[in-house]
Amino acid sequence: MPPYRFIDPLVLLTAVSGDPGAFRQLSDVFLSIGPDAYERLRAALGRRDLGEIAHASHALKGSTMLVGAGQLTALLQQIESAARGAALEAFDQHLVELSRQFEGVMAEVSASRADPLAAEYEA
Repeated sequence: MPPYRFIDPLVLLTAVSGDPGAFRQLSDVFLSIGPDAYERLRAALGRRDLGEIAHASHALKGSTMLVGAGQLTALLQQIESAARGAALEAFDQHLVELSRQFEGVMAEVSASRADPLAAEYEA
């Protein structure tokens, strides 16, 4: 089994002082709000709405940071910065990676709920 590739569950576990109940609760919050936030960002990217892209990527970035999704958080920061700099050409290159990262994060956050200290995750 490969190790986690998209998240570091210890980030959230540390944030909740090792409380497994709080870990599951915040994971559930991410799993419930993440898809809508992601879809708002994708829709804004499709419309090339710079203000909404910046807002939606910033909002989602806060949640991804909490669950330890470092690569997705960095990508969202790049998208937010591109929107604030009106760099429309940057969006197309990020769409495929954004989708891949988000799907991976959702799967691993879901899997980590059962045992956040599990060292490995099977995709």
